[in-house]
Amino acid sequence: MAESGFDIMIVDDDEAGARLLSGMLTIAGYIVRPASSGALALRSVRAKRPALILLDIRMPEMDGFEVARALKSVPETRDIPIIFISVSDEPREKVKGFEAGCVDYIVKPFEAREVLARVGTHLELHRAREELRRRSAKLEDLVEARTSELRREVERRVRIAEELERLVAEKGTLMRELQHRAKNSLNTVAALLSLERRNLRDDFSREIFGKMEARIRSMAVIYEQLAREGRIDSIRLDSYLDRLIAGLADSYLPPGGAIALRADLAPTELDLTRSVSVGLIVAELVVNAIKYAFKPESRGEIRIELGKESDRIALRVFDDGVGLSGGTAKDAMPGTSDGMGFQLVEMLVGQLDGSLSIRGDRGTDVSISFDADTARRGHVVQGETER
Repeated sequence: MAESGFDIMIVDDDEAGARLLSGMLTIAGYIVRPASSGALALRSVRAKRPALILLDIRMPEMDGFEVARALKSVPETRDIPIIFISVSDEPREKVKGFEAGCVDYIVKPFEAREVLARVGTHLELHRAREELRRRSAKLEDLVEARTSELRREVERRVRIAEELERLVAEKGTLMRELQHRAKNSLNTVAALLSLERRNLRDDFSREIFGKMEARIRSMAVIYEQLAREGRIDSIRLDSYLDRLIAGLADSYLPPGGAIALRADLAPTELDLTRSVSVGLIVAELVVNAIKYAFKPESRGEIRIELGKESDRIALRVFDDGVGLSGGTAKDAMPGTSDGMGFQLVEMLVGQLDGSLSIRGDRGTDVSISFDADTARRGHVVQGETER
């Protein structure tokens, strides 16, 4: 027994044949709609779409081929399965029917089991196609909805990325402006200290002002380096030290070239905060060496070396001068009776979480090392003072 509820249209101008066919289908549980002509069939289909059409080929005015072509030409009806019915069993007519769009062909007189089998098969195929079409449409809707959602999410993320780029650009501009102002301010302070130092009468005060000037200029140089490299949070430490050492040479080396200042600096990247500490250390050690490592009118050399040893950065400042005269860390930096020079270097090395070693038997040799990666920085390793 077929499922009830399927609406089947029978289009046949032969009333007897239409009643016979209608009876078979009604008993099988189908809902049957008769139409005695092609024109009536087309109007009925437009009013209510049937699940399947049994269409007689030979009818007056509009034959079955014309009706089939008319149905297949309209999107709303082209998918309705059509089974041709005819008294003719000629192959040419069957081929013409299939070309017009039918799915099957039944020859009169009807045999009930054949009719029901063919109708049931094509209804099931039609239902399967409709279910597939329905699911495909649902899937397309889901895909479209998800695509729209993803598109909105992509657009949102693009907006966020653009906003972040804008903020980063603004931050870069602001940081460059701050760096420029900091550099100018530090240079101004250094210049004022230099002017004031020249007006001082006692050597001790001039020395204090001179060291303050050197320290401030070492910080000014780092901002010049940042501006040159176009960065805001890290620099090439070797380039920074090279410029710093050149400035110290211009400011502090005596005329005549008796003291040589040489640098061997390996390419090294370092964050801004620790670069400031390293610059202050170099400035302190170099200025002290220039002032106190050599006897008057003697010749000598000061060397600054920078490199990497495994995962640590190594800095060494040494000279071939008189060496250390005292026996304690406080005495290790000659020329400062209160030991402030050494205390500053020790404090800065502590900020680097580094190790400090000082030797003074053959000139003065100061070695410092610290982790290259801030993530691996450990506790302070106190340095040693050797005579």
